[in-house]
Parts: sequence; structure tokens; C-alpha cells
Amino acid sequence: MQCRRAIFYLALSLVMILTACSLTPSEQQVPTEVSLKRLTDTQAFGVGGRISLQTLNSADTAALRWRQDAPGQVVLTLSGPLGLQRTRLEQRGDQIFLQQDGKMRRYDPQQALYSQGFEWALPLAELSWWLRGLAAPDQPSTATHDRGQLVHLAQSGWSLDFEEYQRVDSLMLPRRIRFYREQVSGKILLKDWTLPL
Repeated sequence: MQCRRAIFYLALSLVMILTACSLTPSEQQVPTEVSLKRLTDTQAFGVGGRISLQTLNSADTAALRWRQDAPGQVVLTLSGPLGLQRTRLEQRGDQIFLQQDGKMRRYDPQQALYSQGFEWALPLAELSWWLRGLAAPDQPSTATHDRGQLVHLAQSGWSLDFEEYQRVDSLMLPRRIRFYREQVSGKILLKDWTLPL
């Protein structure tokens, strides 16, 4: 009797394993409406990783740390060699402060951040959404999805390819994003997510 029971459980286990193996990783990771709503509603989060950036005049790599306490309340820190060194960019509502080389500069959100280490304009409002694998809702966009996940986005003059996703808590979040705009291109690798409970 115990032998039959053991064979039954062994067969049941094999069926479960084979069923799980028959699903591709993409099929197992299709975002649901609930997870997409949670992702859209998540306005406070943090993420760390690396960014590489190439322009006509330079190519740099830096560690990246993004902390968002609420919409329009963002701290972006870049640290790396060469031109980027250590840069802290902070948005407080309608004001942006850039701290670099021991100097603090204030910008309007509509003003391009052209300074040492920045030969490109950072779209902070859009970046908040892009990091989560979403198009910014208040700007026109063209998007391509695969199984519910954003794979390509054209918005605010930028083109982005979402090349890889990772599971964080119950959400699928971008791991690798490539971006292009005119003569600027780069890649963001995201690893350390901090989400609200």
C-alpha cells in the first residue's frame, strides 16, 4: 500500500514538473491588470544600477541611484569616472537642483541640463515612468508590447528598447533599457529595486 502511494505521489510530482516546464518564461511572466495597476500607482520607489552613455564627444559609464518619494520629488545620483564624477540631481516640484564639482545650480524643469558631464537633456518626468516599464501618461507616445510588457517606446524625442525584465516582488520591472536620441545613445542596467509594501 505504501509503495503504491509513493508511486502515485512520484507520478503526480512528475506531471507537475512537466506542466511547469511546458510553459515558457515569457508565458509565466505575463503582467496582469492588477500588477499593471499597482505598477502605475507606485509613485514612491528606488532603484540602483548602472548607466552607460555615448555622445559625439564622449563615452561614460556611471553608477546610478534613483529615489522617488512622490511625483516631482526625485533624487538622481550618478557617480563614476571622467566627466560624470559625482553628480546629484534633485527635483523638488517645479525646481531642479544640480550639484556637481561642489557647485549647486538651479534649473527650470523645461530647461535642458547642459553642463559638465551632461551633453543631453534629462527627461526627469518621463524617466520616472520609463524606469518602471511604462509610457508617461501625459505625453504622446508610440509603444510596442509583447505579452503585456513594453518592449519599444518612442516618446518626447527618445526611442527606448526594453530588452530584459526581472521579477521584483510580484511585479515585472525592467532590467535592461537601451535609449537613443539624435546623436546620444546609452544603456541602463537596473538591479536594486526598493518598492513600498
